[in-house]
Amino acid sequence: MWVNANIFCDNNSIGLRNLQKKSKRAIENNEKILHIDTKIFSYRYTQGKGRGGKTLQIWSKPLSKEEAQLVEQGFNIEDISNTTISSKTTQEVLSKALNDDILLKNSKALQVQNTDKTKLSENQIQINKDNLSLFAKASSKKQNLALQKAAVVKEWLHAKGKISTNDFINYINAKKIYEFKLTQNKLFSWQKEYLVNGLDALVDKRENKKDDAISTLGIKELFINTLLAQKGRLNASNIHRVLNYELAKNGKLDLKDFLGKKDEFISYECVLRSMKKYLKENKLIKNIILHGEDGAISRHLPALGVSNWKVNTINEIVEIDASPLDAICKVDFINETYGLKGDECSWHKRYTIISLIDTYSGVTSFYLGFSEDSLSIARAIAKYISTYGVPKCIHSDNGKAFLSKNTKALLERLNI
Repeated sequence: MWVNANIFCDNNSIGLRNLQKKSKRAIENNEKILHIDTKIFSYRYTQGKGRGGKTLQIWSKPLSKEEAQLVEQGFNIEDISNTTISSKTTQEVLSKALNDDILLKNSKALQVQNTDKTKLSENQIQINKDNLSLFAKASSKKQNLALQKAAVVKEWLHAKGKISTNDFINYINAKKIYEFKLTQNKLFSWQKEYLVNGLDALVDKRENKKDDAISTLGIKELFINTLLAQKGRLNASNIHRVLNYELAKNGKLDLKDFLGKKDEFISYECVLRSMKKYLKENKLIKNIILHGEDGAISRHLPALGVSNWKVNTINEIVEIDASPLDAICKVDFINETYGLKGDECSWHKRYTIISLIDTYSGVTSFYLGFSEDSLSIARAIAKYISTYGVPKCIHSDNGKAFLSKNTKALLERLNI
């Protein structure tokens, strides 16, 4: 319920002056909620008695994040509150958001009952789903399209009588902010349906359940197996050729006619269209084919958060890794630049950098070795210990040097 600011301050131990500053700042930022400590509240100003001015009122109960989002979108707190939502319909809440009760007064909606969700049976849940309005059951894409149509109808009703129909249609199409191109027939049809049945009448009821040619011809399994056999690239021409070869083996096609481009069981365009549709619905398979398992993992399971969530102190977990160093050193240039005397040589050596990183603090120690062997790893660990101390645990990959007997013996002696 709504309470005056002074009563709210007494109940929550908040200064009235501080609350007034927060509400003033919220009005300047065009916000409909107040952040008080860690809680979120809804507020409003009501007209006082006589010439008393406006009175600040606060909703007595704090809002959840979902309720706060609805309030920011324009919903009324009385309609979305748990204490009053049982007597409101879903469509009434929606009509307030659209700020046009007259247009939506006849819309059909489900009566939302204030019942404990944990006690609802599966049958009751299914009944509630079946009783939802067309707008509620539609996909998000169709809902957005219906809302755009409603916005055009509302704009036309406000402009009706002040501007001609053709000028209004040209104005809407010139803005290019809607997904459709408005015509006179569409405008009048939407207006008639919207005034009678509300948003439900504007939802596109068409469904695209047409089977593709692959399924119709009964070769979907063969098509998928051929597609999954691809590696590194997706070649629709190769899949088209393999499919017709396999079907020719089964006697469904004359191979000579196919090679002579006189006949084919399935066309290239049909294969390409089916391949795009299948890969769009199975993005993980697409990434495995194109980028391998590691590439698919990096694209679908990126690193989230911080890596030190398991550790509490320094040297609790230290990660070690080795990488080859690709560098070219010109001895004559170095000697000339720094005034050194060094012997030039024609042989090449690829060094290895071994790095140890503490997970908690992020401190790093590097060691430059001739190769990734147990001796270089032992020296890298010794360098880290001499600087930062002995770690409790060292994480590594499954490299041969890290799993060698010498490295394991070293860690056992150091109690790591």
